[in-house]
Amino acid sequence: MEILRGISVAPGVAIGEAVVLEAEDYPIPYRSVLATEVPRELASLASAFDTSIKELTAQAKRLNAQLGHDAANVFEWHIGVLKDDKLRNSIETMVREERAAAAHAASMVMRKYQQRFMQMSDPLLVERVRDVQDIERRLLRNILGGAREDLAHLSRPVILVAHDLTPTQTAQLPETKVAGVALDAGAATSHTAILLRSWSRPGVIGLNDVSTRVSGGDLIIVDGTNQLVIVNPNEATLEEYRRREAAFVRLGDELDELKDLPAMTRDGHRIYLCSNIEFPREARVGIAKGS
Repeated sequence: MEILRGISVAPGVAIGEAVVLEAEDYPIPYRSVLATEVPRELASLASAFDTSIKELTAQAKRLNAQLGHDAANVFEWHIGVLKDDKLRNSIETMVREERAAAAHAASMVMRKYQQRFMQMSDPLLVERVRDVQDIERRLLRNILGGAREDLAHLSRPVILVAHDLTPTQTAQLPETKVAGVALDAGAATSHTAILLRSWSRPGVIGLNDVSTRVSGGDLIIVDGTNQLVIVNPNEATLEEYRRREAAFVRLGDELDELKDLPAMTRDGHRIYLCSNIEFPREARVGIAKGS
């Protein structure tokens, strides 16, 4: 049994088998092209930009409907980067003047973009590096024709373990069987953490090396309340956490039974329960809970 401590993004307990998500890399052709091939590379680049923006626009629209404008803003920022003429012109110039393959040029320019964010003094801006990496991967996938990242193939509840998740991957989680998340990387202010928090399932991030300590099929406990991840728990620990998991569900059910009763103190003072919401979906939850 191994106990790891990180940063909680949502309370609760989730127990399940681990699915370890490998880092997504693309084979970049480090080569120059013939002069006659430059128009083809530029056309491929233009198509990749257009497709990426369309994908992100659809993603932002879906998130806006599900979670509200703040969540959708994550992808609005991605769209803004891809619509930056300076960025696009830099990649096109590298293709034209150096006869670089479109994928190679895109990768080189996006890596420089990442370095600019890494050198910033504001921690919030440094966190945007993950977003730039996500944009780069999307652009390269559309240049190279790679398979789209997809977690929807999961057929049973699991604990997702990864070094990190891109905002794109995180936004897919509500549509999957993922019951909880454990990540090596992450900070409380990252876009990934914001999206995980809105998802409202147990998650612990900032675990440093959980993705190398865990193998697919290992039994994992995510204790979002106490910021813990327990790998291959012993029987006593597993039994205790199954009780905690059931108690957490039971507490929610018991509170639901009280939601329509008057909120009144013993000496007759009425208490008005209000919800502190960030996304429209949370307003529906607040109403369902009696606020």
